[in-house]
Amino acid sequence: MTGTITFSDITVGGDSPAVLSLSITDALGPQMAAVRIVEIMERTSDLDNFKAVCIRDDISDPEIYAETVRVVSTVWDGGMILESRNPASLLTASALIGNLPLITGCDCTSLSELGSITGCPVAFRSADISDL
Repeated sequence: MTGTITFSDITVGGDSPAVLSLSITDALGPQMAAVRIVEIMERTSDLDNFKAVCIRDDISDPEIYAETVRVVSTVWDGGMILESRNPASLLTASALIGNLPLITGCDCTSLSELGSITGCPVAFRSADISDL
């Protein structure tokens, strides 16, 4: 890989060292997600390459997702990856974070538009490479 992507002061790709990220689901609810991130921080405190958390929108409720992102961002000061299949959830949640998060999860067209609107870097994914 020769290209790089930067989000929340983290550079991935190129000659940059590998970055470790763990996921948190919004199905825990905002308060339990904050408790979970504290547990993750305690268990990974000696890992220099643990720099990001991914907050997944598993229950597909934009309000709960945004509140989960908001609450977690008060505890976590590292990089954030926002993952949702719902563009509205990503748009709302990305506006709540000071450092630009990496956004992913929805279709390529919506992600491209969200990246343009928010200025956030995007990560595309697909089960079919021709879709990319």
